[in-house]
Amino acid sequence: MKYTCLILLWSLFATMALPADNLIQSISIVPCPESITPGTGYFTFSGKTDFTVENEEQAEVARCFSALFTQAAGFTPCVKVGEKKGKISFLTDDALKSEAYHLEITPRQIIVKASDTKGFFYALQTIRQLLPASIEGTAVAETADWSVPAMTIKDEPRFGYRGLMVDVARFFILSLHDALPISLFYSERESASYYRLYGNVENQYPASAFGG
Repeated sequence: MKYTCLILLWSLFATMALPADNLIQSISIVPCPESITPGTGYFTFSGKTDFTVENEEQAEVARCFSALFTQAAGFTPCVKVGEKKGKISFLTDDALKSEAYHLEITPRQIIVKASDTKGFFYALQTIRQLLPASIEGTAVAETADWSVPAMTIKDEPRFGYRGLMVDVARFFILSLHDALPISLFYSERESASYYRLYGNVENQYPASAFGG
């Protein structure tokens, strides 16, 4: 009995010592943000939801995100430029790095802070991942719950660039430069497994096949 009580106490203290990340295991965001602080409740998107932004550049980012609801939800949150109050507000914070953002979601409103349009864009992509998968659909999802959990997210680039190496000997991919948000592109055009040469094949194929 004594050992049983000790085991129970140890389990209790171990549970209390778990990091905050354990509270958000059910939240999947890619790439994983620098920090996530869970809140209480949910923010729900509806036909009354509106964006308030500071300029046209921010408005373009907001409109692209808002358009996702047009087909999937049957309503389109409006975007207002220059107004102070809104359900979702964009605020410029010059103290943040380029592409970084602070996202505060409460049941009543969402506040997005960034220093440039890239940061606002990435913040909305995070919200997009928190929404139901139906947001990517082309037909109205009648039963979808357009809610996102309350939380505070802080994120910034961990590296100075994004890189991707694609082995075109194994994968056929077109227009990667336009399709992916990368600043460094390296294409591996030669692969050791691309040519399978067996025996004495030099006399069977032209020299160009061997780099001649």
